[in-house]
Amino acid sequence: MHEGNVEATLSEQEFCSAVGISRVTAWRLRLAGRIAYCRVGNKVRYLPRHIDEYLLRCEKQLGRSRSVHEKARDGR
Repeated sequence: MHEGNVEATLSEQEFCSAVGISRVTAWRLRLAGRIAYCRVGNKVRYLPRHIDEYLLRCEKQLGRSRSVHEKARDGR
């Protein structure tokens, strides 16, 4: 067995529950290349860093869309 720097992985169901999305949405994110993942056999697995990176990108996109929205509201 491999020892050392092995991270725990999350199943697709665990990932979807943690992020609050459906399995179809998770599939669409993978297909679009918006979230990294691993495939072990025919199972999809997510590393904690995959989820962190995805959530960071979502946060940045939200911040960007808020500023655009605020500018439009302010008439700029």
